[in-house]
Amino acid sequence: MIQKSDGKINRLFIIEAMLVGFWLGLAQVSLGFAILTGSGAMITHFFILTGCWLGGGIIGAFFLHRALTLLFPTALIGVVIGQTILREMPFMFTTQLIGFAAGGITGTFAGAYLTNRALVWEEVRRLLFYENNGFIIGWAAATCMLLSYSKALSICTNALGGVLVIVFYTLRLPTKT
Repeated sequence: MIQKSDGKINRLFIIEAMLVGFWLGLAQVSLGFAILTGSGAMITHFFILTGCWLGGGIIGAFFLHRALTLLFPTALIGVVIGQTILREMPFMFTTQLIGFAAGGITGTFAGAYLTNRALVWEEVRRLLFYENNGFIIGWAAATCMLLSYSKALSICTNALGGVLVIVFYTLRLPTKT
């Protein structure tokens, strides 16, 4: 249960929300950077990525929140494939589409995660508080990595995503289906 008998929130849920938000922040900046460097630095590409992310979030929130355990590894694989293809085969229309699709898939996980966890948390605002703070910290960390050593961003994004997928399956925190 998310809330203990003394009224405090189970720390595992707080940690999970912050780490998922952190990873989503890293993933969004990482994909954005991969798209900007692999298909031309146009702001419209970042806006398209954001639109795909938000569109995926809507799909995840309304239709796929029961598939949460499948969507997390799918999002991670999408990010890895998107980064790799954009790096290895830059400036091709099809690689742009793969990058945008990776953003949509990751957004689908984000929407499904928030909807699924909102059903478990008793106060949705607390869930949003922790997940969004993790997301903002992830964006800030990603920016620092881009300014210092850009390869660290994709390495950290993929490594943290892999660890989180393993932890996600190992802990098996309750979900609503």
